[in-house]
Amino acid sequence: MQDTNAEPAIAQAAESAPDTGAVNFPTFSTVKLKRPLKRGSTEISSISLIAPDSGQLRGLSLVAVARLEVDTIATLVSRISRPNVTADEYTRMDPRDMLAVGGEIAGFFED
Repeated sequence: MQDTNAEPAIAQAAESAPDTGAVNFPTFSTVKLKRPLKRGSTEISSISLIAPDSGQLRGLSLVAVARLEVDTIATLVSRISRPNVTADEYTRMDPRDMLAVGGEIAGFFED
């Protein structure tokens, strides 16, 4: 089985981003799953999340994101995860993993 991990590519993209002089918030985070996702013969043991921008938040309530509402986070995860985790896959994740992913997303909004 293959372990899919996109952290090196995300880290490289984050390092090459232009320095705008703005406050540096985390640009990505990786969550190691307690129960890996299975996709055919592939096993996903960690998910990298990219800090969402306004386009990825379009149509979502920021209050729902802050409250970690499952449907909202599922939609957002499908937009910001590498490897891409679908909303359906997210809703079938172990609850401990769901909470860990949600906590990392919340961390993108802290100063």
